[in-house]
Amino acid sequence: MRNKTLKLGVAAVAALTLPLGFVSPAFAESGTSIDSSTNNEATAQSKDKLVKSEQKLQAAPASEEFQGLEEGDSSAAPLVSGSFGSLAVANLPALQTPTKPGTVYKTAKVTFNGPQVTSNNYYGMWTANYGSPTATLVKKNAGVLPKWVIKANAAGPYTRIDPAKPSTVKVSASYYTTPGVYKLAVPVTRSTWNGKTYVKKTISTAKFFTVNANPAASRNNTGFSGTAYAWQTFPLSVTAPEYQAGAWVSAYYKPTGQTTYMKVGTSRLKAYKGMSTKATINISKWHNVGGRGGRMYVKVGGVAYSPGYNSVSAKSK
Repeated sequence: MRNKTLKLGVAAVAALTLPLGFVSPAFAESGTSIDSSTNNEATAQSKDKLVKSEQKLQAAPASEEFQGLEEGDSSAAPLVSGSFGSLAVANLPALQTPTKPGTVYKTAKVTFNGPQVTSNNYYGMWTANYGSPTATLVKKNAGVLPKWVIKANAAGPYTRIDPAKPSTVKVSASYYTTPGVYKLAVPVTRSTWNGKTYVKKTISTAKFFTVNANPAASRNNTGFSGTAYAWQTFPLSVTAPEYQAGAWVSAYYKPTGQTTYMKVGTSRLKAYKGMSTKATINISKWHNVGGRGGRMYVKVGGVAYSPGYNSVSAKSK
């Protein structure tokens, strides 16, 4: 009996989407082709460049006037000791990364007390060295490799603030931000003129907020590929975002002419190239995917800060 050829395909959703489907003209006469990752390597390289660009943007100060203490920078001048009042930051709601490349924001009210503002006494939401509020990742999916972490950002007003008027601090997460729990550190510095120089005193406080992965974005960057022959076991390769590392992934198959899907295999996602994870699911020959045709999709399980989702299904042609 001649092997039946199965071709399935779904067009890429966006430039950064891993195309999903079953396509391979090279095997048109010999078997069922499942190929959704022909552009995965190029996509990973493109993402890597974006990661480096994103990291540079995070490291760049918003203004030369307020270049300040970077996290872990021990070369900056020490802060003048002492305090002048109390400081409070309202709770921050959780953020969900955007569906498409872009940035989402949340703000929280900041209140503090201290002597009133005068020509010789003013306040700013920065350190004594003009360092801005910071967001530090403190919890994440353990499977995400440190070199692929892209942190959320934080920013305060770049003008003087007044204890008599509430201020706000802003946090943001981009399409590539690593899901997890972040610690927001907010400093307020008082500068007082003593006749010769400004004496600076700083108070600070911290709040925690969560960034969750957007399942729609995760789906857009998930794909699977493989080549099936009639009555032969075959490996199905699945790729997904790096923050899904450790998640279980299952393949579901619906033969031509049937109305329900059946689970045909399960594996686990592990860190792969760049900002991606990979799993290989061995599909048993008894399902005869290569000989029957039909539709297939994969179901990716949830992990910490990243909910589970189903991929788009692919149809035989």
